[in-house]
Amino acid sequence: LDWKMRLTRRSDRATALLLLLLLILSMYCLRQLLRHHGSGTVPPGEKHYVQIGEQAGPGSVFAFPNEPSLQQALAAAGIPYRDPEEAREHPPLVSGERLAVTREGGKTRLSRGEMNGFFKRSLGIPLSINTESVAGLTAVPNIGPDLAKCIVEERSRRGGYKKLEDLMTVPGIGPQRFLKIRPFVKL
Repeated sequence: LDWKMRLTRRSDRATALLLLLLLILSMYCLRQLLRHHGSGTVPPGEKHYVQIGEQAGPGSVFAFPNEPSLQQALAAAGIPYRDPEEAREHPPLVSGERLAVTREGGKTRLSRGEMNGFFKRSLGIPLSINTESVAGLTAVPNIGPDLAKCIVEERSRRGGYKKLEDLMTVPGIGPQRFLKIRPFVKL
């Protein structure tokens, strides 16, 4: 009977040790996942996505290996642009940006803005909690229209969020929901 008790104790210790190692490994994997997805930057080797099109239409999304210049983006979309000097003055387009093109009286006008939140979400681009619209924020899992409205209202009240953790001051966002939202948002 004594040997059965010793065997049971060893088995209990081995199980406890195995559970502890599994917990440590899980925490490490979660930390790596949050570090990568919550950064808001495009890791090396990944594509930069830019939406380009007419002002009235949705346009198309183009993938570039690096942040494209205005000339590169327009060339990819097949849009002629007659003022190369002006095009050089513009900073490169960043992933998640929208370039709208309008033509008036033979002149081409360009305006830069944010890509639709649903496009960003489908491309894996984190959404900015400081600039995204109520409709765009609903593209984030676990954020519905009411919560998105609360996030935007709190953003207006405080003059913008300083860190992602500030989201937990919004009613309805506690630690659990924050962990679910964090991989999909950035400042």
